[in-house]
Amino acid sequence: MGRNIILAAISLAIAIGPAFADDEDAVSERPSVAFRPAVIDAVDRVIAPGYDALAEQAATEAERVSDLCFQADDERLALAREGFGALVLAWSIVEMFRFGPVRDENRYERLFFWPDPRGRGLQQIQRILGGEDASATAVETLRGKSVAVQGLFALEFVLFGTGSNTLADTAAPDRSFRCRYGAAIAGAIARTTRELDEAWKAEDGYAALMRDAGPDNPVYRSHGEVVQELIKSCREQAQLDQQLKLAFTIGATPDEAKPKLAPFWRSNLTIPSIRANLAAVVSLCGPDGIGAILPGSADWQAGSLAFEISSADHALAGISRGDTPWETMVADEHGHDTLRYVQIPLGGAVELLEQGYPAAFGLITGFNSLDGD
Repeated sequence: MGRNIILAAISLAIAIGPAFADDEDAVSERPSVAFRPAVIDAVDRVIAPGYDALAEQAATEAERVSDLCFQADDERLALAREGFGALVLAWSIVEMFRFGPVRDENRYERLFFWPDPRGRGLQQIQRILGGEDASATAVETLRGKSVAVQGLFALEFVLFGTGSNTLADTAAPDRSFRCRYGAAIAGAIARTTRELDEAWKAEDGYAALMRDAGPDNPVYRSHGEVVQELIKSCREQAQLDQQLKLAFTIGATPDEAKPKLAPFWRSNLTIPSIRANLAAVVSLCGPDGIGAILPGSADWQAGSLAFEISSADHALAGISRGDTPWETMVADEHGHDTLRYVQIPLGGAVELLEQGYPAAFGLITGFNSLDGD
């Protein structure tokens, strides 16, 4: 409940609704658009490969953490940390899909328990480490615990948080338990991502539901509804990056910043993960994606969306070269100004996806899944 209140409190509102307008009075002149090819392209080019890559990276990371537990050294710790980075970027590509199988069995929260402004997840992780809770060292029993202790942020703390360097030290008394807990987390993530991948790819899975939209479909009555769902996903991701990952965490000035509320600050993957989010938005909704089917009078919007996001990405790339920690970037006047600037083109992208695209396609607006309603 608290996470939903935070989301609502920063005005993540008025998004694209989940249903295509059936009331003829709601859309006076609905344009004739071939939605089905765009849906098939989105599934086959973006969604399915994205979940494939996520499951593959999760399996690789589970192996690397297990290797680290078997033989502790600096090289294996470096490989596990490197693998975590690849896993976070793979997640960031599909993070925008907050519908479908990821909503079953709390899979989204099992992987990405954020925001957590009161640090409750961290408190639970630290209790497990401090008390050496043996039930947290097996995948099956760990998955029965709080979602906060079995996902990406739990693994990040094990690999990058306070005391993580002991993972490479065979003489450290707490190394064994910490590593076994980390291995269980990585295994739980691998299990969850594999379930997601299979749920999308099954013969009667969610990809099939999207491809076969129609009157008898239990979820989507038309391919227009599917496109509306996808545009909503792009808009919500751009808005979340703009308002919650950036504006809320960096504040109006460096002195007001709360950089440790940002995702993946310990591993210094905050900016890389946001850039991956934005790349996914362009891939799905830009000129080579849904934007390609915009009616002729509105086709300029796809290029504008790509331009706005490219402007934001270029600025983020400019301040994230090297190994400068996220907290340092936020505290630096130039870095802070740049992060504030990034919110401007992201706002332009949100406006296009919130108003321009729906109007061009004759879609309605309404419910926002980020409101937690």
